[in-house]
Amino acid sequence: MILELAVVAQLAARCAPSVAIETLAAVMRTESGFKPFALGVNGPGGGAIFPETREAAVAL
Repeated sequence: MILELAVVAQLAARCAPSVAIETLAAVMRTESGFKPFALGVNGPGGGAIFPETREAAVAL
């Protein structure tokens, strides 16, 4: 699942109204590829995990 631009715009307006939507979209594209359940793993051997569902993300 990848977030649609309309959803990104709604989140931006609600969570960071003083930040340009283009800036937020660029960060989201870089950090998660717009995948809403992406998780970053810190520490040695860390990386990114991209579960497909909320349930799978919570289970991690």
